[in-house]
Amino acid sequence: APAPPPQPWAAWPAGGARRVASPMGCARSRQELLPPEYEVYRKYDFIKCMGKGAISQVHEAIQKDTGLSFAIKCIVKEEAVLVGRTSGEVVGQQWGLLQHPNICRLHETFQDEAIEYIVMEMCDGGTFFAKLEDALVLEEVEAARICQMMFSAVAHMHERHICHRDLK
Repeated sequence: APAPPPQPWAAWPAGGARRVASPMGCARSRQELLPPEYEVYRKYDFIKCMGKGAISQVHEAIQKDTGLSFAIKCIVKEEAVLVGRTSGEVVGQQWGLLQHPNICRLHETFQDEAIEYIVMEMCDGGTFFAKLEDALVLEEVEAARICQMMFSAVAHMHERHICHRDLK
């Protein structure tokens, strides 16, 4: 299982930002002290893990500036290479080409030396598989509606020469 996203300040007390004296006597928060590669933690508060896969985890996060909720997929680079997955940077570039009502929107991407972070629109409703598991009986009309939405999204991707290898 992939490691959780790094939290270099995890050992510090919870609560408000820890204040640290700078050489000039000014106080700075712990987020300001993080190296540039931890920018994702400056901009977002990670709330909870929503799901785990072979090479990644998806977390609910709140954007600090706006209070908006996003999903952040954290891909362990080393694991992605081992299974031959495309880098998150390439995925982000391709995803930016997609504007479709049945494809969640890409917001932004980050990376550090070990993890790629893909910040995307928070989508409610769960996966298609979970819907199938929860339904005692899935009516044909509902199944057809869901399939039509999925096929429409996949066709939109294929028109842009993008192939999705992990439909949910």
